[in-house]
This record gives sequence, structure tokens and C-alpha cells, in this order.
Amino acid sequence: MFFDRFESLCKQKGVSKQKACIDCGLSRTAWNKWKAGAIPNGDAIQSLADYFGVTTDYLLTGEETKKRPPRKVSVKLLTVKSKLHFSMALI
Repeated sequence: MFFDRFESLCKQKGVSKQKACIDCGLSRTAWNKWKAGAIPNGDAIQSLADYFGVTTDYLLTGEETKKRPPRKVSVKLLTVKSKLHFSMALI
């Protein structure tokens, strides 16, 4: 359940539920709705995940998922684009 994970993360971080909500730009009483079973909206989930240093998947499911590694840009492609841009500037 979302609220259980939220409550546990608050304890681990040493903050009250109200402080966590306020720090994330949410209503200080938002956690009351979550305790009753509501789930925060997407923006709130992302803010909470960033605040606690966990993934949104963890907050919602209790399971960490591997984040997709950032896409690597080919250095060769960048070099070709730089040379092309330089050549065009000379014309």
C-alpha cells in the first residue's frame, strides 16, 4: 500500500508526514487521504520520489525497477556535425 511505503520513508528520513508533504509542495494534510487509500497524482508521486531518492515505481508498487540507462550520443556523429557546421560557416 502506498501509504505504508510513504510512512516508512518518512521514518527513514527522520521527517514527519506533514513536513514531507510541505517539502514536496503538497498540502500538509495530503497524507491523510493516502492513509485512507487514495493515491497521489503523477506530479506528487514524482516530487515524493525525488524527495526520498526512490523511483516512482517503488512508491507505487514497492518494487524498484531498473532505470533505463541514458542514451549515449555517438562521439563520431557529433564530430561529423561539428565539421559540417564549420565547413558551412566558411562558405
